[in-house]
Amino acid sequence: MAKNPLPVVQQSPPASLGLRTIMDPELAATLGTTYVHLAAFAIDVDRIFVAFDGDEEWPFGGEVFLTEAFLLSILDPSLEEHVSLIEDACLSAMTRSREGACLGAQLPFALYSAQAAGRWPHPHEDLFRRWKKKPPSLAEIDDLWAGGDDALQDVAELCLEAPLDAPLAPPTEQWLRAQIKD
Repeated sequence: MAKNPLPVVQQSPPASLGLRTIMDPELAATLGTTYVHLAAFAIDVDRIFVAFDGDEEWPFGGEVFLTEAFLLSILDPSLEEHVSLIEDACLSAMTRSREGACLGAQLPFALYSAQAAGRWPHPHEDLFRRWKKKPPSLAEIDDLWAGGDDALQDVAELCLEAPLDAPLAPPTEQWLRAQIKD
């Protein structure tokens, strides 16, 4: 009598964007939803930047500007857990980007921009000491900040119109839509 084997479910590979990202599974497990939303936002905005591929419509530094605006909206610099979270997230992003190009690598630049402009009051000297050379002038990003809600709305609208292969993460899309005033 022949034995019939039990049916086995074949595991399919996890869904992926096809490129390396800053998302760190260990940090996601440790730091939770806030980290996941922050990393997913940075990844999504970088995907949008890549989709524009040098198009003049995309403002220089727009991905850093949006990532900075997002991190300032979800993190409170007076909470030690948020200060620690952004440091861990940036350190991980910097480590991953040293290993090769990855989506979301603008996250440390967003924190650096916020800190340099006084929008994030916590100094993170140890984090940025690793850089051999500080980023060039962030004047273009400061110009976007000078544009206030109008600039934020304009860049958010560009993001929502971007031709992407995979949809934006729901928290990213919700935040971008919330920046658009009727």
